Amino acid sequence: MSSFSNEARQFLAYGILKRFDRLEDANINFNFNPDHIYIQALHQSLDQLSSSEFIENNVELARVAQVFEEFVSTPMIGVNQGFAVLVSASVYWLAGYTANSLVVAKLLSPRRDEFSLTGQVLLSIFARDIDAISNLGELGENLGVYIRTGSQAAIERAITITKIIEDESLDERIADEFVLARLLGLIVQRLNRISFWSSIQNSHSAPAENFVEYMRVLERLNRPIIDLWISQRLAISRGLIDGESSLVISTPTSSGKTKMTELAFVNDLFTDESRKCLYLAPFRALVSEVDHDISPVFSGLGISTVSLYGGGDANEIEVELAEKARLTIATPEKISAILKLSGGKITDYQTIVLDEGHLVDSINRGVSYEFQLAHIRSQLRENTRVVFLSAVLPNSNELAGWLIGTPERLAQTDWQPTSMRIGVVNWLSAASSPRLTYEFEKGQPLMEDFFIPRLFTQEEWREINPKTGRNRLHRFPVYGDNGSISASLAFQYSKLGQVIIYAQRPDWAVSIAKKIIERMDLERPIESDWISNSNQEKLSEIAEYFEKRIGSDSILVKSLKRGFAVHHGKIPQSFRTVIEDAFRKQIIKVLIATNTIAQGVNFPAKTLIVHSLPRSETSVRDFWNLAGRAGRASRETLGEVVVLQTGRLRNNVLQDFIERRIESVNSKIFELVRVILETYPSISQETIETFMQDDNWGEVIKSIDTQLLELMAEEITDVENGNDGGGVENIIQNLYCVFQASNPELGNSAEIQEGINSLLQIRRGVVSNLVPDPTLKKRFAKTGLNIDSSIALSQAADQIKTILENNEELSNDVFSSLVDIACQTSELADVNRNNVSRLGLVWMRSGNYQTVYLESDKDELDDAVHFVEDVLCYRLPWVINGMARLLESENEDETYEMPDWFVWLPKYLRYGVDSKELAWITSLGIDDRDFAEFLLNHYVEDNEIQPTSFRQFLSWAIENKDDLISDSQEEWADYFTEILTQVLDRYSQINQSLNG
Repeated sequence: MSSFSNEARQFLAYGILKRFDRLEDANINFNFNPDHIYIQALHQSLDQLSSSEFIENNVELARVAQVFEEFVSTPMIGVNQGFAVLVSASVYWLAGYTANSLVVAKLLSPRRDEFSLTGQVLLSIFARDIDAISNLGELGENLGVYIRTGSQAAIERAITITKIIEDESLDERIADEFVLARLLGLIVQRLNRISFWSSIQNSHSAPAENFVEYMRVLERLNRPIIDLWISQRLAISRGLIDGESSLVISTPTSSGKTKMTELAFVNDLFTDESRKCLYLAPFRALVSEVDHDISPVFSGLGISTVSLYGGGDANEIEVELAEKARLTIATPEKISAILKLSGGKITDYQTIVLDEGHLVDSINRGVSYEFQLAHIRSQLRENTRVVFLSAVLPNSNELAGWLIGTPERLAQTDWQPTSMRIGVVNWLSAASSPRLTYEFEKGQPLMEDFFIPRLFTQEEWREINPKTGRNRLHRFPVYGDNGSISASLAFQYSKLGQVIIYAQRPDWAVSIAKKIIERMDLERPIESDWISNSNQEKLSEIAEYFEKRIGSDSILVKSLKRGFAVHHGKIPQSFRTVIEDAFRKQIIKVLIATNTIAQGVNFPAKTLIVHSLPRSETSVRDFWNLAGRAGRASRETLGEVVVLQTGRLRNNVLQDFIERRIESVNSKIFELVRVILETYPSISQETIETFMQDDNWGEVIKSIDTQLLELMAEEITDVENGNDGGGVENIIQNLYCVFQASNPELGNSAEIQEGINSLLQIRRGVVSNLVPDPTLKKRFAKTGLNIDSSIALSQAADQIKTILENNEELSNDVFSSLVDIACQTSELADVNRNNVSRLGLVWMRSGNYQTVYLESDKDELDDAVHFVEDVLCYRLPWVINGMARLLESENEDETYEMPDWFVWLPKYLRYGVDSKELAWITSLGIDDRDFAEFLLNHYVEDNEIQPTSFRQFLSWAIENKDDLISDSQEEWADYFTEILTQVLDRYSQINQSLNG
């Protein structure tokens, strides 16, 4: 190991301990020489940059940039910090890590005028400040023209000017200025290679002037582009913006996939003005985030956009929105519901982006996703193209071979725009000191392995309990207790930036939160204070809002009052959205979460602390999707993942994760057949029935039946419309499972192919026997429910109609009767129908989780909240919507008139309201019932009458936006005003689409 490398490792360890305020306690004799490190780093960077060879992703150079950055974080006597910032940012840029350049250069942005012209140009480039660049002499003027328009003459003139500046600085013999001039010249030359314009040159099908317009919009939105990242340029080279190619993109989290999506849509929408585009993501939070990121861009370009999510039901307004918008952003469940209601097909969209594509092997939605992809695949060569996105796709070649038909349309890279360090904490015995060892990862700019000894010290002290008067001994953290160790690490790492503590299960996340609260409430002070003047008011607002909805005993409320939060599946989605927004805005400093944060949503944490990593419950793929939360581009230059190996975690399991032994993405149908054949000699009705008893495989088989039923219904409609039959067989042949089974490298390929064919043929027979009537097939397909559920509801159709015909209003008895029928379905078979009917009424009349909890038999608030979210807000509305679909299909030539309250009942349950007017408002994204009532009262005061339609209320709200926002600011917390502003801004364009 070289002297420089050894000293650099010591320097990094020294800097971490210093920022942790642990140098004195650690008592380590460091022997590195800062001057030697500095000179060697400068020498190495200039030596590498003198090479004529241009390296696309120069990891060695990025390591040197990291050393210069450390001189900024850990100041040393004799080192000019300003110069170190400029060199670090420049070297990052030249190494291919331009997002890191932005982060580092922000340190000098307020002092930009103190530097020479060369330094100012560099800082302005790193900050992507095109106005500032354009005002910096002839060089800046030419650079500005090039960045905005792609003028080749302008960039060539800029390159010539940088050479003149370099020669002049050499003549003046000012060393620092010469180094900066040399770096500037190289950066401008590299800009000519990696700029937006050079990246898209000869690759786009839309007119160039439309991209100039696109760049203007981005600049207006303060989102200017100067360069494109390695991952984005790779996707473009594979056909991202050629308007016709389909491709699979497999790049790590935070590597610019949202921008790739945006570029594909911009190109295609301007290539063909009749083209319609669709973005699909499996999670509401991800759909909402992408909508927030790209909708303003398309609004600025004058392209109608709509975002649709919220369960597997749809209404006529959503259908109309989807029909009129040129770009639709939605969940698969929502788009399926819309297409069933409208009679459309997913291939009505000519460009489809599928995000989080690896979920094709999900137990819950994998089969339906696979069938959707098979529909798309069957049309790829005609009028539809697809962009398939995933952060974790080890068998991406196989996916590309299936979906696209060629590996040439695969864009795969492990490159990330930020660096990542993986650290393992060991605390071998109560008598030893905890140690943090950083594991060297190939492709990461890390100076080999290095370790931090004595990472933290166990504190020991006594306090008198004020209640009992007893003297109690406290130790923190406790050896062998991952909860208290995670808490201790969070106190340390929060000094460097935001922290996420990951726990496997919700109860473990709650346990960690309780340990943090217990430690914070002791008299002994903690160095880290997560509540500051900047976030105190916002935290109080959020805590008060949650307390009103779920009560003061909630661990979420207690944690927010102390500056941190918890995030798991038993917390309402609307609450999680608030928490996510507050974390992104750095209001919340520490988050304790389960894998709910691994769902593609942007969580810009500096550090991820992994409390628990049992191999049996977490896939390696999920872990690395999760690890991408640490070190988000343009926010951090480095993310840290710290795994606790202090308890049951075995070393071989840890190595599976650290060495990224990521599982392949397999079709659930393929896996089912393979598992059956491992136990039985062949696939038969009897063997399938055996596997139906398994909760997971049973769901997969039911999902297969549902998808086959929908295919049969489509085929019947096609034949009735005079088209050829054979649609079922066509889609089956396009399934991923069929492609996987044809792999000659499988030892039993023929056996699996035969098994898949047998499975699907048997289930087709089962479906046909269960639903022999063609009209019934079409009716059942519209519900989206399991076949046995549709049969149960169909048998109760007369009973349901009698209830609706005899009751003009929703009463307790009426609701109870409908719940009794709904609970005959498999979707609700596991719930107590008395609880559902009783608590459903409480929920609709209060919209308050705490009220439901107090009326329930649940021991824990979290369990009551989960019951509301899972049963009352999701499963029950889904089944009632299925009832409505069955009734309206009773006679396809006549419209069955259902009472208003029944039409809106799914929305009442979903949003916890009891009037259609409140349902309209809450469905806009106003998740608080009281705030929705405030807005409704405003309407009534203005108009002296209730609104008569959703559109009428929406138009009024948009017209009176300023007054509504002003009034809400006076009476409500800022959070509500922000939500209202976002909602009205978003829907103003949607309203134009509705009325256009």
